[in-house]
Amino acid sequence: MRLKLPDGQELLVVLRRRRRADDGSWWYLVGLSLWGPSQRPDGSLVAMPEPVECWAPVDACEPIPGEDYDQVPTDGIRRPPPRWLLEETGGDQLVVHRGDCAAPGREHEVRPATVDQVRAAAQAGAVPCEVCRPDRALR
Repeated sequence: MRLKLPDGQELLVVLRRRRRADDGSWWYLVGLSLWGPSQRPDGSLVAMPEPVECWAPVDACEPIPGEDYDQVPTDGIRRPPPRWLLEETGGDQLVVHRGDCAAPGREHEVRPATVDQVRAAAQAGAVPCEVCRPDRALR
């Protein structure tokens, strides 16, 4: 994104995370590389990129068109889990889970699903998870 400095200069920075202050304002943790000294084995100094981070108010930051900021961590805000999950366990086998079920493993593809997608999957032969028993909630 672009960061406007207090003196009017603009820099390209990387958005690391965001947070909402108690007063409701948004702040972005941004990072950039500046020069810093690095000592060589012989004792001489050489200039090397050195990462620097700072918190900036949202009105000093401008998103770059076409960049996706959806995966930037947001402090203090948790997204609710999806209501339903579909797990592909290999081949054409699907397992239906409640959204908060901890049973799906990392070795399989798991995706959020709507109630209509879950019902269609069940009619096509998907099986309910034996841990969270979504069939009881779906009836």
